[in-house]
Amino acid sequence: MLDAQIAQIETHNPSVNAITFTHFDEARAAAREAERRYRQGDARPLEGITVGVKDDQLMRGKITTYGSVLFQDYRATENSPMIDKLTQAGAIFPIQTTVPEMMFHAATWSNLWGVTRNPWNLTYTPGGSSGGSAAALAGGFCTLATGSDMGGSIRIPASLCGLYGFKPPFGRVAPAPDGYDLVAAAEGPLARTFVDMAMMQDVITGPHPRSFLALRPKLEYPLTYPSIEGWALAYDPEFMGAADSEYRRNTDAAVRRFADLGAEVREVHLPWDSDDVADVLIEGGLLATSFGAGVTALLAAGDLLTPYVRATAERGQNVDVQAASGRFLSTMQAMYLDLRRLVFDTGCRALLVPTLRTTAVAADNDPATDTYRLNGQDVPGRGWFVTTAFNILNRCPVVNVPTGLDASTGVPAGLQIVADAYEDLDAFQVAAAYAQVAPPFFTGNLLPDYREEL
Repeated sequence: MLDAQIAQIETHNPSVNAITFTHFDEARAAAREAERRYRQGDARPLEGITVGVKDDQLMRGKITTYGSVLFQDYRATENSPMIDKLTQAGAIFPIQTTVPEMMFHAATWSNLWGVTRNPWNLTYTPGGSSGGSAAALAGGFCTLATGSDMGGSIRIPASLCGLYGFKPPFGRVAPAPDGYDLVAAAEGPLARTFVDMAMMQDVITGPHPRSFLALRPKLEYPLTYPSIEGWALAYDPEFMGAADSEYRRNTDAAVRRFADLGAEVREVHLPWDSDDVADVLIEGGLLATSFGAGVTALLAAGDLLTPYVRATAERGQNVDVQAASGRFLSTMQAMYLDLRRLVFDTGCRALLVPTLRTTAVAADNDPATDTYRLNGQDVPGRGWFVTTAFNILNRCPVVNVPTGLDASTGVPAGLQIVADAYEDLDAFQVAAAYAQVAPPFFTGNLLPDYREEL
């Protein structure tokens, strides 16, 4: 398997550009050790499984750049908690994967690594900030991949690459100690199947000796779940803005599958504005934290920064930290009360909403100057993804599941399954049921074929 993935990388990564560094010799040595363990009956949960590591996860002795020329020589002295857990489970790490600079864009490109493209259609973005991880999975470069999510950075690329991705609630996966105040962020798995996602999440969750933020005790994630027959599910078809007609078609088809599974689907309308939610998240959840202070400190680098990071850093200079933090907390409370009133207090076990509004976003999209396509129109800004609400509501677990291919772009679409605060297994039970009737991505004809490589 490793040799086949290396061959796939050598053939197609020049077009996709999802990888920062390769560690093939180390991976082959680890694979030989995995073979020995299997022969001796001593295999661990992820023994010999290849994992693409996002370029914000520290690996001892390896360079982690965060997608920035400013960190192109930064070599980690210890592993991130997630990497420790994956290592202990027997995973091997042949590749590190690209991110937008400082993980602050929903498309993956940077001055350091260039443009990462979607294997399903190289014209378009695989999303971000876990875009390299998602593109590597969709491209067949690895079996699992790590992600992190502070505005949709697992769910956006999972949607655009036809993957299952999980944004756990805050504290479920042990964050690094220096992320103590970044309560809008989480780390989680990306995978091609639901079972693979659940297997990886079960490994990476739980306490870690260097993190005081991880929830205890460890939650166990089964690989199989009971039926959802008789469950009530809420569906907001125009969540924070109407989607492109193709995206809506795929979302509606996915929702009908839940009815076929015996669930009752009730339409709801959450009263949230996407621009307001994004502003609250960026200013209160990110720029008013240590992350914002770090980004603002980079301004001295001038033109070495990508335009989107420079604009974010300049915005950070003008943030009133106390006021932004207060607005973030009051908005979180108001939104959670809306969610309780309209969804969970009505007896619904989960909320279903689209992950994006369109798939037609160029691989090199710059949110300050470029547009995306929505129902045939060019639209400016960042409004093409509708994931940010659940970073403000970051105690809610959210699974992205694939819904189908966009007929106009050939790029996958996705659906968010949102459960109540810390009810991870409700989200997983709904996702597991859906996976039984979902479109069969990465099999048959639903595979990237690279026939139009640039």
